Amino acid sequence: MANKCDALEEELPQKLAELMETYQEFQQATEYCKRRMNLDNPSEEDIQQIREYLATGVANASHDIHAVSTVMTQYLSAQAREVKDLEVDVNSEAVRIRVCQELAAAHDGPDVPAADEFPETPKVEELENDSISFSASDIASVDPTLGFQYS
Repeated sequence: MANKCDALEEELPQKLAELMETYQEFQQATEYCKRRMNLDNPSEEDIQQIREYLATGVANASHDIHAVSTVMTQYLSAQAREVKDLEVDVNSEAVRIRVCQELAAAHDGPDVPAADEFPETPKVEELENDSISFSASDIASVDPTLGFQYS
């Protein structure tokens, strides 16, 4: 998701620059229109040209404002998704910590052995060809609280 935010962070200045360029062009068109209207007797053609310039300027500005707002909305949505993902990660870790604390508090036996005291875990390749078979008595002998009934 960070890539989406990064791409939008790069796109936003470009869209803002386009909006500023449109604003400057609109200001120039406005100055031109003011000069044409200040003539003693502007012709109908001058008035029509002024209308076209202003309509084009407003349309361009609207387009650029929409483009900037679209990129901003996408950027904020992407950030909100990132925050939501982080919240889920934090909540998940909080649950794991709470479970570990509860297990540690409930542990009545000897201290948990250090990591180097555990047997080495076999590699996946070693386990691929092994077949596993066990019975209910095997499970119950490991953990009698599972409640298997066998004779």
